[in-house]
Amino acid sequence: MSDTIKVLGLVGSFRRAGYNGMALRAAIELTPPGMLIESHDYRDIPFYYGDLEDESGIPAPVKALGEKIRAADALLIVTPEYNTSLPGLLKNALDWVSREPQGSFGAKPVAIMGASPGTYGTVRAQQHLRRGAAQRRRPDHAKTAGDDHQCGPALQRRRQAYRRSHQGAYRQAAHRAGGLDEAAQEVSEVFFV
Repeated sequence: MSDTIKVLGLVGSFRRAGYNGMALRAAIELTPPGMLIESHDYRDIPFYYGDLEDESGIPAPVKALGEKIRAADALLIVTPEYNTSLPGLLKNALDWVSREPQGSFGAKPVAIMGASPGTYGTVRAQQHLRRGAAQRRRPDHAKTAGDDHQCGPALQRRRQAYRRSHQGAYRQAAHRAGGLDEAAQEVSEVFFV
C-alpha cells in the first residue's frame, strides 16, 4: 500500500495565460515529498441535459473524470470567479459527475483556491464550490472530511506538515511563474469541506 497522497487537480478555466492554471502548475511544482498532484483536462465533457443522459447514459469523458476522482485521495480545485459564481465548464463537469450512480466524491477532502484581479478575488466561487461539494457527498459520508477519522492515515500524518511548510508558497510560485503582482493575486487557505 502506497503512502503517497494522490491529489487530483481541476482548474476552472483553461485560458492559456490564466492565473488559475498558473496557480495549479505552482501547486504541482511545490508538491512536497509523499504527495502527487495530477491535473485532468475535462474540456471534452458535453453540456449536461437530462435527455442526453436518458438516451446515451453517462458519457465516456464523465466516466473518466469520475474514475480519476475516485482514485484520488483528495481534490484540489483551482478556479476563477465568473459573474459571482463558478465558470460554466467546471460547474458542468461537477454536475455530470454527480450523476454517476456509484458517486465520486465520497468523503474526500476538497481543497479550493483561486486567483483573480477582482476586488473580491474568488470568494463567491469558493462559497458555491463548498456548498456544492458538501451536496455531492453520498449520504453515508455525512461528516466533514476535515475530521481526522474521515481522512486516510497518510493524509492525516501529512496534512499538518503540508500546511505548515507551504504557507504562502503558492503566492511566491505564482508570482515567479507569471509575474503576478500581489494586488492582483488572491490565493485561499487550503480547507476541507
